[in-house]
Amino acid sequence: MPASARAIGMNALVLAACLAAWTVVLQPTSRLLWPMLCGGTVDATVQATLLLNPPVFILGAWAAMVVAMMSPVLLATARRRVVEASLAEVALFLTAYGAGWMVAGAGLFAVALLAASAKLSPAGALMLGMAAVGLWQASPARQQCLNLCHRIGARRATAGTTGGAFAAGSAYAAGCVGATWPLMLAALAAPDWHLAAMLIATAWMVSDRLEPPSRPTWRWRWPGRGAWRAMARA
Repeated sequence: MPASARAIGMNALVLAACLAAWTVVLQPTSRLLWPMLCGGTVDATVQATLLLNPPVFILGAWAAMVVAMMSPVLLATARRRVVEASLAEVALFLTAYGAGWMVAGAGLFAVALLAASAKLSPAGALMLGMAAVGLWQASPARQQCLNLCHRIGARRATAGTTGGAFAAGSAYAAGCVGATWPLMLAALAAPDWHLAAMLIATAWMVSDRLEPPSRPTWRWRWPGRGAWRAMARA
C-alpha cells in the first residue's frame, strides 16, 4: 500500500477512535460516566465510589477518556512511526502505550480520591489542579518528557522489530504521562467542569506537541504557541 494511502487510512482510524471515545464520554446515561469523572460529589469516599462503580466501569471510563484526549496527540507526534510500521508493530506500540496510561490512571485516580476526601469545593479542586499545571508547565522535567515524545515519534520504525515497537510504545507512554499528568488530573478532579476541562486539556496537549524540542530549563511555555507556529508554517 502506498505510504500516502496508508497515512490517510491510519489518520482516519485514529480519528474514528477519537470520535467514538468522545461519543461514549458525552453519553449522559452511560454507566461509564461514573461520578468521579463527571458531576460527582467532591466528598465521595473510596468505598462509595467503588461500590457505586465496579472496577470494570472505572477502567472503561478512564480508557474512553484517554482515547478521546490522546488520539489527537498521537496524530501530532507519532504519525511517522505508526505509518511506517507494520500492523503488528502498530498493535504492539499502541498496546504498550495504552497499558502505560492505564497504569498511570490508577495513580491519578488515587490522587483524585485523596483530593475528594479533603472535601475541597469544586472551585478549590480546580484551582489546585491549575496550580499544579502551571508549575509543571514551566519545569525542565516536563520539557524532557516532551523531548522524549518527539524523539520516539519522529524515529523510523524498523521492520521486524516487534520488541522494539513495544518498548517504544512504553517509552512514549512514559513521556506522555510525564508531560501531561497535571492536565489529566485537573480534568479528572474537576467534576463540575469535567467535559470543558477535557476539551481545554486536549487542545493544550496537541499544541504542546506541535512545539519543536527544546533545551530543558525553567521557563513558562504559553499554551497555544505550537498551534500558531504550525498554522504560520502551513
